[in-house]
Amino acid sequence: KGLRTLASSSKLEELSLTETDVTDAGLSALRKARPGIDATPAQAITPIFLYAAKRDLEGVRRVLDRAPQALWQRKEWGNLPLHSAASQGSTDVAALLLGRGASIEATNYNGETALQIATKSGRSNLPMMRLLLAAGANPNVEVPDPGSAQALLSEMRTLRQKPVALVPMTNAVCSRTAYTLSGLQNWTTQPLGRLVGPLSGNRSPSGRDFLGLFGQQSVTLKLTGLPTHGNVSIDLQLFLIGSWDGNGGTGNGPDLIDIAVPGVGTLLHSTFFNNTEGTDAGLPMQSFPDPYPFGFHVAYNGAAETRSLGFKETWTQRAYERNGVYKLRFTFAHQGPDFELVLSGLTIAQASVQTLDRDETWGIGGLVVKTD
Repeated sequence: KGLRTLASSSKLEELSLTETDVTDAGLSALRKARPGIDATPAQAITPIFLYAAKRDLEGVRRVLDRAPQALWQRKEWGNLPLHSAASQGSTDVAALLLGRGASIEATNYNGETALQIATKSGRSNLPMMRLLLAAGANPNVEVPDPGSAQALLSEMRTLRQKPVALVPMTNAVCSRTAYTLSGLQNWTTQPLGRLVGPLSGNRSPSGRDFLGLFGQQSVTLKLTGLPTHGNVSIDLQLFLIGSWDGNGGTGNGPDLIDIAVPGVGTLLHSTFFNNTEGTDAGLPMQSFPDPYPFGFHVAYNGAAETRSLGFKETWTQRAYERNGVYKLRFTFAHQGPDFELVLSGLTIAQASVQTLDRDETWGIGGLVVKTD
């Protein structure tokens, strides 16, 4: 309708489209109807680029809802919408684009990724760099301005070069039950941060009994007198409740669960992502089942259950139901009569959060230890 109005205007002699919501097809139709109009630029800025440049999140969302292929539209220099968002430092728009399937490593005609575009702004664009790195961007890029940006990239390079080594799993059949979770006996806990919960039994709003709620703390099971064996298996139900921020690109993360057997090694060292609302929907921000800092999966990837525990949290006057149940099994070589298992919540909390119920929490819904 707008183009028809422009085409019918006999006084219109020139038109700048830099602030006009028009597609290339629309521009072509306008030139055909009014060949005498001096319309610039030669190639129109399509709506998704206009909205991205203005940091108009809802505008970008509307375009993608009706035209998902807009993710792959290019403008001058071959930039994609994710490049445009990275240049503007619009993390909300970038998160939406990534959640809809934008490629983190797609390049423009100069061979630049979105992360490389973001680094050109240096310190002012650190939130964008964190988002892109958390979603899997390759940190091996040059930074024009050394300082905070370089430090962030160096930190991620180091993490990926020296990840936590995991214990190799075995195929042993373990059929002798050594322990089944039934109370607090044999358990202890130690704080790892300021938000901790008591060592106690609990019941979820949906009626599930579990050990917790825990926060920034480790919880240790110690067993003695195990029979002679060469392997141990662990079946664990892990409850993750609240706003787990995964790799940390959009919140205060990374938020990890670490499970280790002293004297043997680490069984699990992964982030979890419980947020599926708004621009978080579809974001590849969870490392599990891969170890952090590798693995870029959507929220609840690998969960046996989602939103089944009944927990709800209120944030900015809105209720969110964020919880998942993960059923984990580990079988590994172990000898000796003594056995120790340490589960740790390695989470990052906002400074404004003062109570555990306002942050991500976790619990143990079931645990069985067996030997071969």
